[in-house]
Amino acid sequence: MKTPAFTKLASISTITLCLAACQQNETISQVSQANFQPKASLPAEYVTDGVLVKNIQDKRHYRYVTLDNGLQVMLVSDPNVKTAAASLSVGVGSNQNPENFLGLAHYLEHMVIQSSKKYPEENEFGKYVATNAGGHNAFTADRNTTYLFQINAEALEGALDRLAAAIAEPIFEENFSERERNAVQAEWDRNLNNPGNDVFSAGKQLMNPQHPFSQFFIGNLATLKDQPNKSLNQALWDFYNQYYSANIMTLAIVSNQPLDWLEEKANSYFSPIKNRNIDRPQTSELAYTQTGKAVNIQIPQDTDFLQVFFPINDQNYPRYTHAGKFIMRQLNRHDDTALLGSLRKAGLTHDAGCSYAEQAYETQGRLQCHFNLTDKGAADKNQVVSALFSYIDIIKQQALTADYIAEYEHILAKQRQRFSDTAPQHFAPKLSQTMLEHEAKYVLMPNQFYLGFDKQQAEQILAQVTPENMLINNIGKNVTADQQIPYAKHKYSIETLPEFKAVTELA
Repeated sequence: MKTPAFTKLASISTITLCLAACQQNETISQVSQANFQPKASLPAEYVTDGVLVKNIQDKRHYRYVTLDNGLQVMLVSDPNVKTAAASLSVGVGSNQNPENFLGLAHYLEHMVIQSSKKYPEENEFGKYVATNAGGHNAFTADRNTTYLFQINAEALEGALDRLAAAIAEPIFEENFSERERNAVQAEWDRNLNNPGNDVFSAGKQLMNPQHPFSQFFIGNLATLKDQPNKSLNQALWDFYNQYYSANIMTLAIVSNQPLDWLEEKANSYFSPIKNRNIDRPQTSELAYTQTGKAVNIQIPQDTDFLQVFFPINDQNYPRYTHAGKFIMRQLNRHDDTALLGSLRKAGLTHDAGCSYAEQAYETQGRLQCHFNLTDKGAADKNQVVSALFSYIDIIKQQALTADYIAEYEHILAKQRQRFSDTAPQHFAPKLSQTMLEHEAKYVLMPNQFYLGFDKQQAEQILAQVTPENMLINNIGKNVTADQQIPYAKHKYSIETLPEFKAVTELA
């Protein structure tokens, strides 16, 4: 079945949209227009602990240090935990894959912990952790590679020693290469049976091919092999020697040991990691340079999904103003007269939701709405898209007011008041990854820290949520698709969206 074309904006008389009123159980204080100006202030729920800001209910002890080699370390002492955990993140990932060795960063992640000069026995690190009732893992993202483990608290020092040795002086024994190449292939094979991989891989076909995120990043036997001018092992060493530098690494250790002990162990074991004095690699390419396109993605499930998204150029604005989150608060209201509730009430969607990712692709952010369509919605996607733009217009006209800003700040304060002790195995990797993206001050509260609302930034984001800046993923079993999705199982096709004019009034 051919995907309905967006030839014009359909009448949506079945949907009555308005910006939902503030909830009655939320006491909203009156604020002045001055609240539109960013203001630096520490929320009442937080206190300063050294250079860090933490929740007043957080009884754990923290210390942030930078080793002589430039490696940033967050130490967490909690006498109540019975297991310890650590996580080391490197500020490089699949975005740095060479074009002729796609997946190399992921393959290196597999190889680096196999053996080291200090512990040459195969998988010494993994064996030690398993022997002490622990587990270890690693993962490669687009801009970071993270190594983590959890273990009985009394065995922490030995695990720190082995992890640090693997990062500082790996061997990259070629005898392990075939096994780890096949392990990478197995991960890709598992992904092939996941419809999410079809959506992810097909969606990349709308991206600027010069942006590294558009490339295949997992790797497989076809991409990870010797090339005429360079062996795979030499490419591995070149990548490691170029990017594995202590000054773009972060380490988090969570244990019941005192901070002085943890700092001494971090210094002892991780200081030998070489500092190559490099800048963390960044891309200057825009992820999306063309809009007004739709990609039809075929998946085997008998469901219909519509994803409408917008690349957002918001990089010149300060962080922690929550402009994107404020917009998401309005879009994700479920009141019957708000966008999501109205679509469900009209029988067009089963469920839906919107998200905003600041700096999703380094040079751009991304605002996306995902709609799980009913048969009625799938038959007339114009209704859904029309309702989205109509509601965006309402937000532009009505939401950037003192009352709604006060409502958001009230809800944010309530979120800050909630505190839970995160388990060490989850807390350590969260910290090490957050340290790569945020100043130490904000590491414990990157999503809650608030400098004050910036109306201009919110307006700048909303100004880019237009039909002209729109991209669409049509996902389903019966969409028109005639090209093989690269590195995926099913098919896709791309079409240009016709001119799309937003309505100014709802019937």
